[in-house]
Amino acid sequence: MHAERIGVKEVGVDLGADDLFPRLTIPVRLVTCPPKDDPIWYIGNHQKRRRAMSRRRYAAEEIINKLHEAEVLQSLGKRITEVVRQLEVSDMTYYKWRREYVGLRVDQAKRLKELEQENGRLRKVVADLTIDNSILKEAVRGNS
Repeated sequence: MHAERIGVKEVGVDLGADDLFPRLTIPVRLVTCPPKDDPIWYIGNHQKRRRAMSRRRYAAEEIINKLHEAEVLQSLGKRITEVVRQLEVSDMTYYKWRREYVGLRVDQAKRLKELEQENGRLRKVVADLTIDNSILKEAVRGNS
């Protein structure tokens, strides 16, 4: 079997000390298992597995639908942490979406994305033309 590949490392997490509280060290074990080299952290009696969230691009209408669902869940009394877990997005993604899409309808969000893409294309065109212009100016200076 793979018993030799299982690694356990005992680590002490030092929480520091100040005038009111003494130095406190919490024992932490890091275990790596052979099937997946995904470490599992044992803090006290609690086990936490570090999971990477899947990277996915959402369309504008999906984002607006998720934000609407979040509003409904919040009105039912759920906390933000529970809401983002149910939406299967990170809290930073949720706040970014809320900042960007608050109050927009689906058609407005689509138009916003189209305008952002067009703006990016136009910026590239302006950059290319600026480079061409500077090359031509140098060529004219070199000929005179």
